[in-house]
Amino acid sequence: MEKYLKCYLNMMVLLLVISCWSCQNNEFNYYKAALSQSNKEFYAERLITGRGWYYQGTPSEQLVFQEAIDLNPKYGTAYREYGVPYLKRGFAAEFYKYYSKAIEYDALNWQGWRAYLYLYFYRDYDRAIADCDAMDILTPDFVDYPQATSVDYMRGVSYMQKGEYKKALSFLDQHIEFEKNETGLEYMESIAFLQKAFCHYKMNELHEAITTIDIGLSINPNSADLNYWKALYLFDADPTESKVYIDKAGELFLKGNFNKRPYVEEFNQIYYFDIEELKQRVAEAIL
Repeated sequence: MEKYLKCYLNMMVLLLVISCWSCQNNEFNYYKAALSQSNKEFYAERLITGRGWYYQGTPSEQLVFQEAIDLNPKYGTAYREYGVPYLKRGFAAEFYKYYSKAIEYDALNWQGWRAYLYLYFYRDYDRAIADCDAMDILTPDFVDYPQATSVDYMRGVSYMQKGEYKKALSFLDQHIEFEKNETGLEYMESIAFLQKAFCHYKMNELHEAITTIDIGLSINPNSADLNYWKALYLFDADPTESKVYIDKAGELFLKGNFNKRPYVEEFNQIYYFDIEELKQRVAEAIL
């Protein structure tokens, strides 16, 4: 009797396993079949907006994103969110794969963001420019600000890094003019003038470089960066005046008043050793 009972139980377990396998592989998945397309889109969005319980990039969060993609395979934001942890951890191929999907299904929202990431995370200036140009086609007569950064400013910086300073200046001027008309000069971010001055400096236009730095300082006199670059530009002609600005740059830097960016280095970012080095040069020149 015991022998038959064991045989019966083994058969029941086998049938249960087969039944579970069939349910998982059955094309008539009752969970998904019960949802209309609009419901799938709704729940996919709810999954993305409610995933805050999980730390970014954890398997739990990635599973949430994968479920959102399964529900709505054309949900660009889900692909974008899936790709962000790969970006921050340096997995370029995975970042590119998921961001490309995000742009395929929602270019209006994510093409400009990819331009920002190409520029700041990968220093891929040509691709950053291409994505910024694509945004102009998508939104004619409108200046996009992905990641709160103007596409004109990004193109200006990209061309600056490529050494194409005239093109860089044309986009930086375009950015400055738009901001000036929208908010007024006094409310602008002064970093655009720092980058513009750098372009003039590299083109041996020292007077224009100093004039541009002065405009930046009129907006933000407490910028260690602007004071440092003003000191550098003045150094050859007037080391004594240069000392005034480099000393101020050092004080401001120690207070934390310098350009910086999370995760990556800012373009033309200064460090305290840059200030110390220029201070030494100035001291030797004055002696």
